[in-house]
Amino acid sequence: MEPVPTIVTLGEPDRAAMLAHLQGLSAQDLALRFLQAYRPDQAGGLVERMLERGRAGRALNFGVRDPAHGGLLVMGMLAPYVPAGATADSAAELSLSVAPAARGRGYTRVVIAWALERARSEGRQRLTLYFSEANERIRKVVGDLRLPVVVTAGRGVVHIDLDAKDAGAASPADEQLRQLFEAAWESAASRL
Repeated sequence: MEPVPTIVTLGEPDRAAMLAHLQGLSAQDLALRFLQAYRPDQAGGLVERMLERGRAGRALNFGVRDPAHGGLLVMGMLAPYVPAGATADSAAELSLSVAPAARGRGYTRVVIAWALERARSEGRQRLTLYFSEANERIRKVVGDLRLPVVVTAGRGVVHIDLDAKDAGAASPADEQLRQLFEAAWESAASRL
């Protein structure tokens, strides 16, 4: 039986894998991922900023490792932020990129499910995902999950409200998401 990919925390020992992941993205992919123009030769600076935020406790860097080769299939960050009129501890922003060879296998759905649980367990009330309107893959994922999207000036945003005080009580929307995420896990596992 093949090993199954797992979500792991990334830090300084993972610098080379993080750099390789970003350098494996085209300039177009980097622009879609970071909502601004970057070139693959700027990946070192991006990795340094991610690691610095992690060291300062301002973000959790994570990845999904390829169990066969050790490279990163997915790399991302979960970072607290302050929505208008709220406290610093009330929301988290999810950012992620999927390696070109791993796309279409359900990893984005798996990461969103993991991030929802993580944010909820930390008492967050909202999980936010920003993306370029031109990013057709993430638009399809959020559309398939029936998540409400607001688009402004070419930038899409999805706010997933989490009722932290009722974390044990599932709403109908939670149940729908749970079913979709279970299907995504099964789909991702079956394609390995």
